Amino acid sequence: RLSASCKGFIDDLYVETANVLNGMDAQGVDNVVYLGYYHTKNALFALDALEEAVDYGDMRLSQACSNSAANCQFVDPRSVINDRDIIIDGIHPTTSGSVKQANLLWPVLQPLL
Repeated sequence: RLSASCKGFIDDLYVETANVLNGMDAQGVDNVVYLGYYHTKNALFALDALEEAVDYGDMRLSQACSNSAANCQFVDPRSVINDRDIIIDGIHPTTSGSVKQANLLWPVLQPLL
């Protein structure tokens, strides 16, 4: 399962992300759209632990987005990306995965244009 040190690392990234978002707001950035992570596929690793890390990380990144001074919207791809949407390296999206992510992002981006 997800170790305390992994959670601590993700929590540190939450702080860094919140700081970056607040700095962006202070610099006059009007809008931030943050695309989260999806579950990877790889038979060589314990997927449960990796999925827990992604789930915890997305939750913390979403919180950083919500709690920052910036107008930030978090987009979560986990519900639409499946194993067929990931290339053989187990990480990067196929064309279908990229299209699915673009389809999640477009409704958020379009009103900002």
